Amino acid sequence: MKIPELLSPVGSEQALTAAVNSGCDAIYIGGKDFNARAAAENFSDERLCEIIDYAHLRGVKVYITINTLYKDSELERLFDFVSLMHEKGADAFIVQDIGCAYFIKNNFKNIRLHASTQMTVHNLDGVKFLQSVGFDRVVLSRELSLAEIKYIKQNTDIEIEVFVHGALCVSYSGQCTMSSVIGQRSGNRGKCAQTCRLTFELLKNGKAIKNGYLLSTKDIMTLGNIKDFAEIGVNSLKIEGRMKTPDYVSSTTQIYRNQLDKYKSGDVSVKSEDVKKLLKAFNRGGSFSNGYLNCYSGENMMSTETPKNTGLFIGKVSDYDYKTKKCKIKFAEKITAGDGIEIFTKNSKHVGSYLNRDAEPGKELVIEIDGKIKAGDLVYRTFDKKLNDESKRIYSADTRKLKIYADLKAKIGEKLVFTLKYNDVKISICGDAVLKAENKPLSKEDLLDRFSKTGNTPFIIEFDSLDTDDDIFINISNINNLRRNAVELFEKKYVNSFYREKVFFEIPKSAKTSNNNKKINVSICSKSAFDAVLDTNSDNIFLDIHTADSDFSYFYNSAESNNKNLFIELPLITRDEDMIFIEKFIDKYPNQKNYLIKNYGQLNLLKDRGFKLFSHSSFNVTNGLSYEFMKKYTDKVSLSTELNFDEINKFAGGEITVYGKLTLMSLCQCPIGNFEGEKNNERFCSERFSENKYSLKDRKDLIFDIKPNCFECYAEILNSGTILMTDKLSDISKSPAEAMRLIFTDENEMLIKSVIAAYNSKTDDEVFKFIMNGKNLTHAHFYRGVL
Repeated sequence: MKIPELLSPVGSEQALTAAVNSGCDAIYIGGKDFNARAAAENFSDERLCEIIDYAHLRGVKVYITINTLYKDSELERLFDFVSLMHEKGADAFIVQDIGCAYFIKNNFKNIRLHASTQMTVHNLDGVKFLQSVGFDRVVLSRELSLAEIKYIKQNTDIEIEVFVHGALCVSYSGQCTMSSVIGQRSGNRGKCAQTCRLTFELLKNGKAIKNGYLLSTKDIMTLGNIKDFAEIGVNSLKIEGRMKTPDYVSSTTQIYRNQLDKYKSGDVSVKSEDVKKLLKAFNRGGSFSNGYLNCYSGENMMSTETPKNTGLFIGKVSDYDYKTKKCKIKFAEKITAGDGIEIFTKNSKHVGSYLNRDAEPGKELVIEIDGKIKAGDLVYRTFDKKLNDESKRIYSADTRKLKIYADLKAKIGEKLVFTLKYNDVKISICGDAVLKAENKPLSKEDLLDRFSKTGNTPFIIEFDSLDTDDDIFINISNINNLRRNAVELFEKKYVNSFYREKVFFEIPKSAKTSNNNKKINVSICSKSAFDAVLDTNSDNIFLDIHTADSDFSYFYNSAESNNKNLFIELPLITRDEDMIFIEKFIDKYPNQKNYLIKNYGQLNLLKDRGFKLFSHSSFNVTNGLSYEFMKKYTDKVSLSTELNFDEINKFAGGEITVYGKLTLMSLCQCPIGNFEGEKNNERFCSERFSENKYSLKDRKDLIFDIKPNCFECYAEILNSGTILMTDKLSDISKSPAEAMRLIFTDENEMLIKSVIAAYNSKTDDEVFKFIMNGKNLTHAHFYRGVL
């Protein structure tokens, strides 16, 4: 029976001991830089080296997170860090940046690579591609169902890791730029501002129909799916939470460890007390979901009332006196003095307090608290004194030990030989000659007892063999010294067994180029837009695959007769059943040879067919290494939209997006389906292909259009501002970019032609300003970049 690895988060010193002592098999942890949780406590390079030793001595693997995107100016520091972690014995690197991953694989040979969930791998072909370029494990997108995970695992031999507990991003990881566009804090670089946890209004044709935390998902909890994961063959179960408290790390690790151990003995039941304990540790909205495992998406997965930790429901307000501020609460759960509570008031900010007395279920307490409280308001425990005390006991002392094995030879007249071993590491140490006892001899039990004492060391000794004569005498101090010296020697050798030789590397430099003849590439999704583009000075037309399929002969022949290169633009998200449609499209239209690809699965599917491939900005190319990697597989590369001109100017080409509304999020949790389309747990809703226009309005009254993809059933949240760079054409011209991308969503024919003419510098400025008047225009990241 294969039991999955339990992988726990470590974002602080106390979380480290909490995870290790609570039974994890591995930890994931980041340095001060280069990881997707920049706001966590994180660790210095020196401390990380110590932690690697600490974990290994307790049988725990260490995965180093370098799971963000990197700029060219950061690569040397990044690989210095990688070199040190590699040398000091890290077990794996968790990576997002494809160019950096490829560089590591080719320069640091003896290290495992895990593909971060930030790489948006959500289909079998994506997994196969990453395996082909050297990854050892893939962390799948969290949106996949058990059936999809099973299909992927059954058809590949690479390791598969899934998230099983904790926070859930509403957007496909790696495809969210909302935080960076709004506040320059890039989630792709570990600085997400969690814009999705703010309030929004859902607008239908301009009218508000729903408000609240519409993009805030509940945390996931999958204790009941341990058997499913194990039977599928999932290799690693990952707990989210490097920003969470040691209490959370301790509780979640301990409970999932126990559940895995129960499954090993044939018990798959889930204790209600364990669920309560997890709720106490952290949850949003008062309950969990089990994510997308058995549910495509739905409102039941959303925490629309609050994005914050709710804790555990423990009672209701039975009476409140506004004059005396006396609040009577009837408790449904046992409470302890020191517990913190929050009263969920209906019409105002929630209020909280600490309790100074114990109470049993069914009992009432009166506390003094000021707020707009009413009888019937719900009370939640947001700080559990007992849980906190239990967790402190776990992480305040170093209790995890590694079981190692020993052989002892004690023969009269020969030197005492003590051997310690574990896996391939073995040491033997000799003591003084063993004497014949004149009085009371040492029994075998005494020998075992004295040689088994390990004190504060990280070991437990279990004997494999004991070869000893009767009637022997050994000085007790000699035994103690021999044992201590052996343990110290073994510890040093064991730690050193993970170390590797230092690697010296050289980062290749991209050849800078200048390109004044910029091609104009136009992205469209309707027949009317296509007809408008035909009569313009543009080069490549990127046409949405479903629009193309509606009348392919017309589009293909029209493009050809107008000297336009027609590229079929594939959807951003293509689950395995969607990949079947792409294959059918290819077979149906064999003359079509140009494709715009948006994920690694599409790249794997199309790379060996002799097609001309153009990679989309969704591949997040932010440095020369990633650019050169993508050039190995595609003809043209679109650069990340999070780059500024200074960074773009270091590339040797590429396409830049200079017009249109950027996609800020790609959601399985479509707000239209969740809050208007009568969405159930299955794919698609009653608003599928509706003519209604939907958008989200934020706290600052900015409007973000929702672009539903009703074929693949996901939604894109578009930026409130439209990129317009016609006043900066000289800066574009000076850049090495080979092409400019113009993205049209719902523009009319006149506007499409006017915008293309403006980028060809063939339009009247005053007329163009009149056309664009009233629009929310932006230069995006071209002059500011991201943090």
